[in-house]
Amino acid sequence: MDKQVLEHIRDSEIVLIGIGEDFDNREDASDAYNKLYELVKDKRHFVISLCEDNAIYNSLFDEENIVTPLDGNEEKWNKYNKWITLTLNHSLCVLELGVGLKYPTVVRFPFEKIVFVNNKAVMIRVNRKLYQSTEELKDKCIGIKADPIDYINQVE
Repeated sequence: MDKQVLEHIRDSEIVLIGIGEDFDNREDASDAYNKLYELVKDKRHFVISLCEDNAIYNSLFDEENIVTPLDGNEEKWNKYNKWITLTLNHSLCVLELGVGLKYPTVVRFPFEKIVFVNNKAVMIRVNRKLYQSTEELKDKCIGIKADPIDYINQVE
């Protein structure tokens, strides 16, 4: 993980993390989850995961700060949506890790909208293929072409 990304995480008040399908059923994901937790544990944070293996629930992240919308837990989804509204006008670092286009209306598109609306937000998008941002976010998004798990596991 490069210095600029670590600085954005460090300097933000809040961190929103989107975990994509690239994490699903990967043995090396558990180390990445725990390293990611260590980076954000002192921040207000929330994780939205599109993984169907639910491995994130075995990580250091508090279950209260995780939503897995593919499970259909409406109570958790409502909690997440309420949490999102409280991020406006706060310095927000949005980490989008391995999110593809399988469910773009759940993470990818809403994250772009959050970053666009919040003048204090920055997005870090790590993906092997879909790391680019929209034209509207070109000054607020850092696209990193990499395997997201490998990228996180580089953190010392």
